[in-house]
Amino acid sequence: MKKYLIIGIALILLIALGASAFFYMRSLPNTENVTENAGVLFGEDANRDGGALPNDEAAGGQGADQVTNSLLRQVTTRPVAGAVLFMRDDTAYARYAERGTGYMYEVNLGARSEERISNTTFRQVDTVVFSAQGTRATVSYSGDSGKEVAFGTIEKGDDGVSKFVGSILPIGTGNTGFNATGDTLFYTLQSDSGTEGYQRDLKTNITKTLFTMPLRSLTANWNPSPLIVTAPSYALFGAAYRTNGERVAHGRGLLAKMSPFGTSTLVNTMTQSGMESAIIDGVTSQAIGTLAFGPKCDFATPESLICGVPQDSIETNQFPDEWLMGTLTTNDTLMLVDLVANTADEIVNPASAVGHTIDVTNMSTLGDTALFINRLDSSLWTVSF
Repeated sequence: MKKYLIIGIALILLIALGASAFFYMRSLPNTENVTENAGVLFGEDANRDGGALPNDEAAGGQGADQVTNSLLRQVTTRPVAGAVLFMRDDTAYARYAERGTGYMYEVNLGARSEERISNTTFRQVDTVVFSAQGTRATVSYSGDSGKEVAFGTIEKGDDGVSKFVGSILPIGTGNTGFNATGDTLFYTLQSDSGTEGYQRDLKTNITKTLFTMPLRSLTANWNPSPLIVTAPSYALFGAAYRTNGERVAHGRGLLAKMSPFGTSTLVNTMTQSGMESAIIDGVTSQAIGTLAFGPKCDFATPESLICGVPQDSIETNQFPDEWLMGTLTTNDTLMLVDLVANTADEIVNPASAVGHTIDVTNMSTLGDTALFINRLDSSLWTVSF
């Protein structure tokens, strides 16, 4: 009896020892795809010499078409921090950066194929701004000194590995953008006297001051010429200015977005009856009967807009603040707004066409295709019109 008892105890101990070893091995970190920091400098001699280059790591998972119809297409399920639409060899491409990691991808929209074009890892990426050609970008991420912004090019090395190669901009950089050809970088910096705007020639690396304004909070449109806009709030009077001080528009809760085709500007202001939209062309202002909200719209042609238009009335007197802060979402229909006839035609209703609710933001166009982000999950979409 004692013999069987001893054997039983021994078996129990062996089983317990094996289970402990199994769970210990399962708990070890997976180092198969982890690369060490090579110590490459990611700094700029003038201001941040010796900053650390984020590690290059492999991204997990693949973007995929989840929803497709004849007009509306979901490009990726990955959360996107920024994207650009461009043409190469008569084919439409989209480049985008993954929110969080900053990995960058290129999608052939005709063949519906995807390629990762940068393996460079950043920490907690929230915003990426591409040049119109998709070859340069600025990346806003969490660095050792807090929020940092890097700018650079997307290059393939001699080893065939693509990466983001560049420098770190001064701490406090905001409102980054590029000119139409991608060889000039724009950005703003806060100073004791307000906000300063800069432009950097990326061919000569010469930086010059564009403007100084006694405002601490503003946004900037850079193309085709700089337009400086006070930060929008339903309770505050705002204005949009050119760099020479000329006031282009003003009103409560003002938002403004320039047309890349000329002098016209899409303007949103708050009134007692809610938000109103208008096109300002020089000294002429034309009201738009459709709620054409700047972040949800882009100029398709000089005489038309493509917009994500909320299907339901916005029952709040704190718009656009609540939407900008993310406490308010909308269910949008994609519409083409004719600025001459002042009419709007539905392109596609995402809820009806593909069963998805879409809250449009970051709308951009190229030819008869528009690219935008669904703010509900940060997925990337295209629509043909």
